[in-house]
Amino acid sequence: MTVMVNGEKVSSINCDEWNEAGVGPDGAKNKYEKAIKDFPRKGYIGLQDHGYNVWFKNIKVKEL
Repeated sequence: MTVMVNGEKVSSINCDEWNEAGVGPDGAKNKYEKAIKDFPRKGYIGLQDHGYNVWFKNIKVKEL
């Protein structure tokens, strides 16, 4: 999965590397009860605000 903002790559992850529940590929603990590789690869897209005012504009999703 790759995240682009204004044409610039800001984040990238290979979900298949996350093959253990509760632990990331770097050994750091996480809150997930199943391995990230087992999460659905299709579904809804959520936008977070963490309780602050945010604005989203011109969001485009392109199926690859």
